[in-house]
Amino acid sequence: MSDDGSRDLTDRRHQMAAAASSVLQTRKNFMRPTILKTPKGIRDYGHQQMAIREKVFNQIIKCFKRHGAQVIDTPVCELKETLTGKYGEDSKLIYDLQDQGK
Repeated sequence: MSDDGSRDLTDRRHQMAAAASSVLQTRKNFMRPTILKTPKGIRDYGHQQMAIREKVFNQIIKCFKRHGAQVIDTPVCELKETLTGKYGEDSKLIYDLQDQGK
């Protein structure tokens, strides 16, 4: 094999190794666990509390539907980091509430 041929083969092997390394790094980043933060003033409900909440909400929803209402579901609040990533820092769609827990 000529020097040019072996150099091309070596270059191709280096390119393939770099591509494989990039794929592995991307997979590592994708597999990293996501840490969820609960915003201040928000709480989680246990399974017993949720059973009661679901029962109450289902009764309310049935009543509303009888009167022609339709069900929607929207988030109560969202982390500022999530919204600024979507809309940008200067968006007028974001309301920044000051700390009420002082």
